[in-house]
Amino acid sequence: MKRIIRTDIVSTFCVFKLVYYHICLILQLPDSSRIAVIPVSLFNIFGYNILLLGGRFCGLHKKERRMLYIFDMGGVVLHNIFTLKDILAAEGCDLDMMALYRDDLMTRYSSGQITEQQYWTEFNRLHETEIKPPQWGHFFNPKLDKAMVDLIVELKKNNRVVCGSNTIKPHWDISVERGDYLPFHKVYASHLMGVSKPDPRFWEIILEKEKVRPGEAVFIDDFPENVAAAASLGIRSIQFRDILSLREILCMPV
Repeated sequence: MKRIIRTDIVSTFCVFKLVYYHICLILQLPDSSRIAVIPVSLFNIFGYNILLLGGRFCGLHKKERRMLYIFDMGGVVLHNIFTLKDILAAEGCDLDMMALYRDDLMTRYSSGQITEQQYWTEFNRLHETEIKPPQWGHFFNPKLDKAMVDLIVELKKNNRVVCGSNTIKPHWDISVERGDYLPFHKVYASHLMGVSKPDPRFWEIILEKEKVRPGEAVFIDDFPENVAAAASLGIRSIQFRDILSLREILCMPV
């Protein structure tokens, strides 16, 4: 009985944390996007309520129940990843870095549709700059989050844990050489998949390859638009803020 009561308390706390994070997610989105995301957030909150509060009845907390966890890489497991900031600073360019990471040109590059040479040729034309490739690999020196790696290792004991990352070939090559992807069972990289987040096809490909339904997957990412897109497919989605909050939401020991 004591164990059941403790499970209820912890699970209820996790649900309240999830509600809080979805409210934060909605507030970060543009006004035009909030109305569309609210039903999705309610769907995910309701789904998590069933998952956590009813877990002991349907076996979701038992070791034999395997979930698919999909982790974003940059900003979640790897930090210091915004190479473009250093490239622009070295060239003396005053441009909106985050807007550039989200524009159509970067989408095509991270989806493997164009090469680095083609990227900078088009970039220079659009912004009247004279940046010469190669550039992306020169400033890329990310920091692997040991605490996140430990969390992934814990989850792998009873679950399938993969990486679903928007990346580009220069960064991919460096991370592979460093062994950054070794903690995962498998890696799904956008430039090899031909599609990048937040395109729904990104997650549809992963679900198909992993042979799981959306409700059997959990997605963790730091970008709110990616979280909202995954949630729209029925995937339980969490916006990453820090390791302690993530452990609380996942009801893992802190």
